[in-house]
Amino acid sequence: MSCCSGKNESIIDITNDEPPTPLPLNEQLSKGIKVVVLGEMGTGKTCILHRWISNEFVRQTATVGCAFSSKTITYNKRIIKYELWDAAGQERYRSLSSIYYRNATVALLVYDITKRETFNAVTDWVAELKSNTTNDIMILIVGNKDDLQEEREVNQNSVNDFINSCNSNIIGNLECSAKTGNNINQIFDIISEKLLELCNE
Repeated sequence: MSCCSGKNESIIDITNDEPPTPLPLNEQLSKGIKVVVLGEMGTGKTCILHRWISNEFVRQTATVGCAFSSKTITYNKRIIKYELWDAAGQERYRSLSSIYYRNATVALLVYDITKRETFNAVTDWVAELKSNTTNDIMILIVGNKDDLQEEREVNQNSVNDFINSCNSNIIGNLECSAKTGNNINQIFDIISEKLLELCNE
């Protein structure tokens, strides 16, 4: 069970069936932008999603396998539906079926600013993405628990150095707090802005 156990979430049974052909981005906006949420166990991935969907903070318990939730928003007069795939961070779930990644447009890579090892693992998650997706997937790096500044182990310089050395489509990074709600909406503002830019190209 995860901390996002509301009615808009369900556990996904991942199969090996062939996925449908991805829709053009303009059509995906209203029919569903697939976002995969990755990161080590305990980083607060599920709580970030729950805060964004329900504006509530619930103490986190470990997600088992993969959980699904969705939310539809209006951004700059465009309707955007997000389909959120939340993966367990435990090692035994690391080699998920490629179905989890297929047709994903965006990946959120979440780390805990108070635990350096969770940031170091971002490199492994990027490699996982590269082996299961196309180079076009947009990546947003999110540092959670910015309400715990006195316990910080990851600084912004480290994040910037990683981004500069990483040959991936990273669209940005920010820090947030699922507990206080700080910068939670900004996560999806950044994604929405980039999606609309691509649609207008």
